[in-house]
Amino acid sequence: MIIRGKSRGQVLLLSVVLLSVVLGLVGAFMGYLSGVRKATSTFSARAAARQAALAGIEKAVWCLNQPDGDDCGGNSGLDYAGESDVSAGEDAFFTTDIADITSNLKTVTSIGSYPNIENPVATVILKADIQTDTESASFHYGVQTGNGGFELGGNAYVDGNIYANGSVTGANNSYVTGDVWVAGGTALTPAEEVTSNTLEYEFGRVSPALDIAQSFKLSAGASINKLSFYVRKVGSPSNVTVRILANNAGVPSKTVIANGTLAASSVTTSFDWVDVSFSTPPALAANVTYWVSIDTSANANNYWVIGGLGNNGYGNGVGMSSANWNASSPVWSDASRDFNFKVWTGGVVTSIDNVDVLGEAHANTIANADISGDAYYQTIVNSNVGGASYPGTPDPGPIEMPLSDATIVQWKSEAANGGTVTGDVVYDGTSNALGPKRITGNMTVKNGASLTINGTLHVEGDLLLDNNAIVSLAAGYGASSGMIIVDGKVTVSNNVTFNGSGTPGSYVMILTTNDSLDPNSPAMLLSNNSDNSIFYASDGMISISANATLKEVTAFKLYLQNNAFVQYESGLANVNFSSGPGGGWSLKVGTLREIR
Repeated sequence: MIIRGKSRGQVLLLSVVLLSVVLGLVGAFMGYLSGVRKATSTFSARAAARQAALAGIEKAVWCLNQPDGDDCGGNSGLDYAGESDVSAGEDAFFTTDIADITSNLKTVTSIGSYPNIENPVATVILKADIQTDTESASFHYGVQTGNGGFELGGNAYVDGNIYANGSVTGANNSYVTGDVWVAGGTALTPAEEVTSNTLEYEFGRVSPALDIAQSFKLSAGASINKLSFYVRKVGSPSNVTVRILANNAGVPSKTVIANGTLAASSVTTSFDWVDVSFSTPPALAANVTYWVSIDTSANANNYWVIGGLGNNGYGNGVGMSSANWNASSPVWSDASRDFNFKVWTGGVVTSIDNVDVLGEAHANTIANADISGDAYYQTIVNSNVGGASYPGTPDPGPIEMPLSDATIVQWKSEAANGGTVTGDVVYDGTSNALGPKRITGNMTVKNGASLTINGTLHVEGDLLLDNNAIVSLAAGYGASSGMIIVDGKVTVSNNVTFNGSGTPGSYVMILTTNDSLDPNSPAMLLSNNSDNSIFYASDGMISISANATLKEVTAFKLYLQNNAFVQYESGLANVNFSSGPGGGWSLKVGTLREIR
């Protein structure tokens, strides 16, 4: 076959066109591959920068909780303000800056760069809020005591009100200028209880396990002073209502016999017993079924866990749960266990004896007293009432101590997270700062020495504040309060000065868990005036040996020595206690955000 010139030209032209198309496709494909490589490189670089920024935030939280700055650029705790040009590995770097929002809230800005700081291929900026947890306690009475009550010596007096879960007794010429409330005494042991713990039960998280109830019977009729539950919390649930309900054919009815409140601030993330009291203790009959219930609402992040005993091991009751106890037709389901609970009865006679009251008096028995105001009682002996008398009045109900044992244990743990000082700590005429710290020995501050609390202190031995000592909170506490927790005995001598952070509402609390009730060697001995301090003895006696102006004093038992007096401001409501600057910082859930 012969291809003529014109045909050969057409073939050549077609070949050129085809070659151009092929080359175009190859070029486009190579451009695509280049774009893919570039996009992949950019994505990888940005991912590396973001990981570096996250590392910066994580390190900021870690350094704020450290007792020293060895691995934090030289600073830690309150002094840590971020770092610059820190390697995060794999040619990535971060720079962080920390801004104070409140005493318990900070914002961390973290800039991640890849592959270097000077000419980065990718930069990512992240922000997150970090916080310290606080516990709120309500000191509604300037002077409050537990079952140990209050004893006043001769010529001793209180300028203000008293609320005591035990008797208030006095000597010659002892008196109270305000009202005195004495709760009906609580039995030393529970009337009914389930304390064995083999199971855990979540409630308040998802329906239908929202409201729980446990049935019980009393062997003898009695008033109920308080209930106790073995619980822990997840997240930060709100306070919940506790009720005693009547029975309805084997399930809880909607008939409410008594209401109380389970305070979320008294519950920690670890199991412990927490009390709930009733302002008016309900009277329950013998051998009748009643139910103790806890009412919650669904919250996937903030809920409750209660201990329990499997196979309904408690012979007088059963545990149940419901989506809504107060529905038009409530549906209750067997929880296949008994919940951990205790029922405490009243009926123990308490009194106001040999103490004159210039305000109102509320007690089961009033004896050898002059009451200027109204008197509420069951029995009155050898006493005068200036106001109206109300015989046959039911005993006042006990009130819970402001701080639960679980909260105190948690604070001790937070102190230990800051490290341990082995042996005694003695500050003599010097300026010092400390915390959070666990101290295995005694602690002494004397001869004008000053101590600034940077975080919770836990002293396993005794605490002596003597000779013009000064105890203050670091400014970073803001409106929060801080503390020294002592396992041994506490002595606060004359002329000791307490200072909060400088922000209104900030106080120093001295708390002892010592259980001594010996007036000659009490758990805490006070000989001091202070309006910026809270004194607390959870299990023992506080003895006040001299005239004192106090913000708040709470103890299992109080003893006011001869010729001493206490003058105080009104009780404190919702005092926020922080683990303290330098301890207990964590990322606030839901606040991590990418700025660029």
